[in-house]
Order: sequence, then C-alpha cells, then structure tokens
Amino acid sequence: MKHFKYLLLAISAMSIATSCTDEGPAEIISVSSTTTRITELTPSYAVLEINVPDDAFRDIDVIVTDEAGYTYTYSANKANNGQDNTPYEAHITNDGAYSPDGNYDYNYELIAPGKTFTYTVTGEVRGEGWHLSNYIEIASGTFTLPTVEEFFKENFGEMTMQASVVTNNSAMLTIVLPEKVNLTQRPSLIYASSSDFSDANTIEYPGDFYDYRELKSFSFTLENLAEATTYHVKLNGNFKIASSQGEQYIENAEAIPTPATFKTLSKDEVITEARCIASYESLDVMAQGSLYLPDIWTFYKEYSNDPINCTVIYSSDADFTSYSVVPETKGSSDSYYWFLENLEPETTYYLALKGDFYCSRIDYVLKDYIMPANQAVTTAKPNQVETIDGHACVDLGLSVKWATEDLSDGSSYTFTWANGNPDTKDIAGTEYDWATSLWGASYRTPTLEQWKELNDNCESVYFWGTDSDHLKFTVWRSSNGNYILITAYSGYNYIYYWTSTASTNYRNYAKYVEFNNWGGLDIDNNETSVTRNYRIRPVTTK
Repeated sequence: MKHFKYLLLAISAMSIATSCTDEGPAEIISVSSTTTRITELTPSYAVLEINVPDDAFRDIDVIVTDEAGYTYTYSANKANNGQDNTPYEAHITNDGAYSPDGNYDYNYELIAPGKTFTYTVTGEVRGEGWHLSNYIEIASGTFTLPTVEEFFKENFGEMTMQASVVTNNSAMLTIVLPEKVNLTQRPSLIYASSSDFSDANTIEYPGDFYDYRELKSFSFTLENLAEATTYHVKLNGNFKIASSQGEQYIENAEAIPTPATFKTLSKDEVITEARCIASYESLDVMAQGSLYLPDIWTFYKEYSNDPINCTVIYSSDADFTSYSVVPETKGSSDSYYWFLENLEPETTYYLALKGDFYCSRIDYVLKDYIMPANQAVTTAKPNQVETIDGHACVDLGLSVKWATEDLSDGSSYTFTWANGNPDTKDIAGTEYDWATSLWGASYRTPTLEQWKELNDNCESVYFWGTDSDHLKFTVWRSSNGNYILITAYSGYNYIYYWTSTASTNYRNYAKYVEFNNWGGLDIDNNETSVTRNYRIRPVTTK
C-alpha cells in the first residue's frame, strides 16, 4: 500500500469557478500527525491506542499480521465511548476478529503468547458531506505479546516446579501457581527430553475438577522415564487472573515453570541419594523428631512375617564412623519417632536409619545399610539457669521467674490448695501457700494471670519423652532462648497445676490449669474443690 504524507484533493476548475485557482490544492488531512501506542499487553490480548485529527476519518481499522502471514482485521472505536478529541482503541484478541474478506475464522488462534505481530492502521477519509471509498494507510508498527511465564513473573511472581521425588525412571512434580492466579480447567503437564518438545508426552492432572479454583499447586506423577535424562516441562491450562483491572483470562495457554527442567537419576544415584525425611525439635540437652523412609523405599523383609530389621542411630560424625543407637523409638510401616536426652548444647547431631531396605523402582535390596536423614539436629545454647534460695529458676522475660521443677515435699508432688484455708482470695506468698512454706519467702504459687502470661508470650512445644517412663512434657521457650519444661502427662494420666487464685463463684473452689491431649494448656474457666491434689510449679519475683 502506498504511503501518503498528505492527502490532496484535486478539484477541477469547473467546479470551483468562484475560487482562486492560484492558491493550489487544499490540504484535507496530515497523516503524519497520527500517533499510536500499545497501552495494554498481556499473553492473550493487546490494546492499540490511535490518535488522529478529530473527524478526519469515518472508519478506522487495524490489520494485524502474525509471523506466518495470517491476517485479521480489527475495528477501532472511540475509547470509553468518548466523543471528540478522544483517541481510538483497537482491542486485539482472538474474539471478534475478522479476516479481510469479512469471514470469521475461529479455527486459527492468531493471538498467542510470545508471538510477534505487525500492524497497519487504515482509515476512510471523511469530509463535510463526503468520504473516500478507499482506505489509506495512516500508521504502522510491531508488538510482541509476553509469554505467560514472563507476564506472571512481572506482575504476580514466578510459577515454580518442585521435583519432590525423582528416581531412575519416575518423578513426582508439583507446579505451584503465583499469587492471584488460578486455573479454570483441568491442567495438563507436557514433558519431553528435547528442548523443542518434539518428543513431548502429556499427562492430565488426576484430581477433582471442582477443586481447581481453590488449589494453588498441582502434582503429577511421571512414569516410564529414561534413566539419567534431563526432561523439559511446561503446564497447559486456562488461567484466571485477579488483577486491578478485574478478572483476566488466558485460555489454552502453555507456561514454563522455574526451574523448567529436572533430571532422572541413575540406579547408583537412587541408592546414594536416598535420604530419610526428617523433622525435629531440639533444646540444649534434648531433642525429638521423626524419620520417614523416602517414598520409593520400604523396609525389607525376606519373609512377610519377619520383623523389621531397623534401628535409629545418631552421631556427631556425618560419616557415621562411630554412632550410638537411640534407646527409645516408636516404629511404623515407614517411619520412626525418636527421643534423645543428655545431649551437648550447641552441637550438631546426625541421624539415620540402619537396617534392611528395598527399592521397588530398581528392584534392589540394601542389607545392613545406613540411610542418613536429609537434615541434622543442632542443639540450642545452654538454658540460663539461676539458683535462688537453693532452687533453680530461669528468666523467660516475663513478670516473674519460673522454677525449673515442680514443688515437692520429698515424698509427693501433689498438694491440696491453700494448706487448708479456702477463705483466702489469693494465697500467693502467704502462710497458706505451699510453695512459700516449703521453699521460702522468695517463692510462691503462680496466679492465673501469670500462667496466662507464660502461655501467651512463650512458644510451646510438646515433647513425648521416653515410653518406659510414660512421660510427656510441654516446653515453653522464650525469645531469649531460655525455657522451662513442665510434665504434661505421666503414667497414663494428664497433669493439673494449681494457681494461687481463688474461685470468684464458689467457696471452697480455686482456679487450676490443665493439659490437653497434645500438651496444650487449657486455662480459662477451670475451677475445682480445694481438697483436690494437684501439682504446683513455683515462681519467684524479679
């Protein structure tokens, strides 16, 4: 199409006999004054703004051509239904586009992520009472749509991939969507050993379709993979985006996660990379945790009725050249729970399962094998214990210091309330306070509010102790690193502790606290007869 800088209308002398013929032809419109810019650009559409001299054109079209030469024509309209001096806008999408011959064609998606396009803006020139029947070119340019992953990263964050289980011939992959992005249809995972996906395979997400609007991650299990091979991955789906412009949709689009590849292992790597899955809690001198076998491993038994041959071991040596056996463990079909005490503070300990293991993926048995955990246990700095009037206590950054052990008279750890005087409203520090009577004036039974302060301001962790003692503990750990450990369960019974606070509702009743099934503390609305025998954990003023 011929480019025009000026459109000139030649008017014959016969039709303009009364005009001055020596003034030359009249300039109808300056095409060079037309400007265009892309105002919105997403993987699924673009918005082209066109500024032209007011009332210069009766109609404006935008012809968009992709790299393959396929062309659609879009009508441009006044932005926001504006009037004079308002730019035109062409919304370039797959919806509403029509080919130059006027026939709709929905079998070909012109607009797609990552594609580059050229555009030509044409207009039908208008004048007062007339227009030209031919369209002239008034502007042109190019634009490139972002890929889905580029658009996500710039506006919402990356879509990520986690290869949680990888063997020599299989993998479990989890795709995590960025914030404000969801899927509106069952997604598919496309994977290939070639970077151009020429040997691509597709697996559909097996979950419930109706869950997708809530799910932010999607796991796929890939089977029959090649050994020691790098695979490329991308996700296909219909994406819904909650943006400041309202909901946006990107349909039937492919997005590449970060990272975009994973590699299967060799058979030797399956063995050497095997790690128990570990979780743990630690203090300065004790720790507890669990060890789970990796998903592709099981305990090996030559005969189904044979016992499991496995123990939990620990060592300060990462190579386990020397190690100790954890004395108390609880095992199941694929895991062990363990508890350790008498450890050294600020020391790293390595844990492992030692026994017989079987991997079905490679049909391989490991006999008397040490399978280390995927993380080590590091104990905390020492608890800063003080001694006041012969009894140990710690400062947790609260209004009082807490004793490190329960009150005892040498033969018992339980006491009635108020030493037989139920009329006292608060016995703390009085002659009726067992803590004061037995440990001296520095100590007292904590008030209900002091128990609440402990519970609200310190982190609580449940320690199950050893099976042989049937003990379970709750640890309250302060932000300063200090902690107290309180018995929550003993001999198959849950433990109750007195407060110094009397009941406001009933004579001969007082407030107490109790531990629930998971070592948590129930505080409010607990009242009972003062004749009950409960434990006391003394406190001392600062």
